[in-house]
Amino acid sequence: MIVSVSDLKAQLRIGTDSEDSYLESLSERAQATAETYCRATFADDDTPPDVKMAIILMASHFYEVRDSSDPRSYENMMRAFHALLYPHRDVAKMF
Repeated sequence: MIVSVSDLKAQLRIGTDSEDSYLESLSERAQATAETYCRATFADDDTPPDVKMAIILMASHFYEVRDSSDPRSYENMMRAFHALLYPHRDVAKMF
C-alpha cells in the first residue's frame, strides 16, 4: 500500500485509531483505481509524489462524503485525480 493509514490520518486530521481498517480499505481502493487508470503497478520506493497525492485525494473524498456524494464535488475530485495521474499512464498498455 503506497499511502499509509498514518498519511491519510494526517491529511484528514484524525487522532484516533477507531477507523484505521476503514481508512486502509479506502487507500487500497484508491490505489487500485490509480493503477487501473495508469495501467501500471506502483511500489512504495519509486512512486511519484503526484500518484500518492491522487490516492490521498480520492481516499479523503470518499471518507468525507461516505453517506452521499455531491456530483460536482465528485467530478472535481475525479478531474484532479486524473490530472495528477495523467503523466504516469503507461500508454503502450492502453491500446
